[in-house]
Amino acid sequence: MPGERPLDQMIRSSRGAALILVLLVIALLMVLVLEFDRSVRLDHRAAGNYRDGTAAFYLAKAGLAEGQALLVADLLTGSPSDNLTEAWALPGETPLGAGVMRVSIIDEERFFPINSLVSNNVVNVERVAQFQRLLRALQIDDRLADAVIDWIDQNDTTLPDGAENDYYALQSPPYHAHNGPIDSLEELRLIKGVNDDVYNRLVPHLTALQSDNIYYINLNTADPIVLGAIDQDLTTDLVDRLIAERPIESLPELDAILGSGGFPSLRSTASVTSDFFTIEAEGIVNGISKVIIMRLDRSANSVAPLWVRTPS
Repeated sequence: MPGERPLDQMIRSSRGAALILVLLVIALLMVLVLEFDRSVRLDHRAAGNYRDGTAAFYLAKAGLAEGQALLVADLLTGSPSDNLTEAWALPGETPLGAGVMRVSIIDEERFFPINSLVSNNVVNVERVAQFQRLLRALQIDDRLADAVIDWIDQNDTTLPDGAENDYYALQSPPYHAHNGPIDSLEELRLIKGVNDDVYNRLVPHLTALQSDNIYYINLNTADPIVLGAIDQDLTTDLVDRLIAERPIESLPELDAILGSGGFPSLRSTASVTSDFFTIEAEGIVNGISKVIIMRLDRSANSVAPLWVRTPS
């Protein structure tokens, strides 16, 4: 201001600087407080997610136990057949505390057993014919069967439409044929001729069961496409008749349904019971989900886990 003495100017200037400094300190403190609040909230949320995740995991484990109990009860007191009207085949959802437990049991013998194409390194001609019929029903080139056989068999001899290591070595990145049973259906993506479209159409009808047992297809649980592939003489009308007569309690009933004689592949590779099942158990707590999957073998009149997986 005009006429101000130098001392007054210095005082006024120092007051302005002090005010700016105070404002800066307040702003810094606000940032620190907000960051601390955010950190506390994140820690609280993380602790809550951990708590809910742990609770959901144990709900899923409880679901596995319930699924096993259902299969044991069916083994001891169920009907002579395994069919989709039984308790094990009905998906269940049970509220428990703050969470929900979901359980579904899948009959693996309702699907075509892809590993049965080769047994003891010998091609199973009957199963190959069934697989080719399945491919045609899904509008997939049935020459894919050669590539799948080459993937499974233990030799390096390439079938006419197949592929062995010399083909896979040229891929980017290169890899080898499995030369053994398929471990997971995801493996099919590696086989020559299997693109996303083929994979998505084919996989819902397959199982990658691995066992020394002979695999049968359950007439009571298989879908119409798999049923129609079992025998070349099974027309659409006959498949519909089989489904309408479910549950089929024993194979001799086929004579009354289809007529006596005929249908050799159906009679040799089909069954009305199942030995292999997959339990999918899910626990959900406050939106946090945990899933556990278990494959079981019931062939020895007991329920024996084959493997347990927790999807990431």
